[in-house]
Amino acid sequence: MTALSRYLCASLLAFGGGAGALFGGGCGSPGSPKQASPADSATLYERLGGVETLRVLVDEWMLEVTSDSRIRDYFVDADIAQLKLRLVERICVQVEGPCTYRGRDMYEVHGDLQLEDRHLRAFMDGLDAAMQRLPITGDLAEELHQAVAALAAELAIDII
Repeated sequence: MTALSRYLCASLLAFGGGAGALFGGGCGSPGSPKQASPADSATLYERLGGVETLRVLVDEWMLEVTSDSRIRDYFVDADIAQLKLRLVERICVQVEGPCTYRGRDMYEVHGDLQLEDRHLRAFMDGLDAAMQRLPITGDLAEELHQAVAALAAELAIDII
């Protein structure tokens, strides 16, 4: 079982989630997700461990950005639960998962916020910190970072 799998297992059990479903029979079972190499045919979504990994990642990410003095003011009036749901959906689609994104496009949501490169960099710093805590590291982290950063193209701001 990978460190990420152990973290997710503990998190899901702590919140009464379906760890058995995620790990094919229970935490620590032989059916636990493996870290596939990029050479495998698995999608980034599959290599990350699926939607449950994305949910835990987004939870950690939102803790980071809502406490970051550079950008926390943007989240004061936000519906964080709805934001988390839409982020999971959007990232899931971006990493070739089976999800459907039901939110508005990036520009429609963020167009009036006067975001600058520095704000988006802070947002991505939060993602990087959340990935390190899970841990999602190495090539897998870089691939996910690039996939999420590519979404900024919808705002016409380069954050890579």
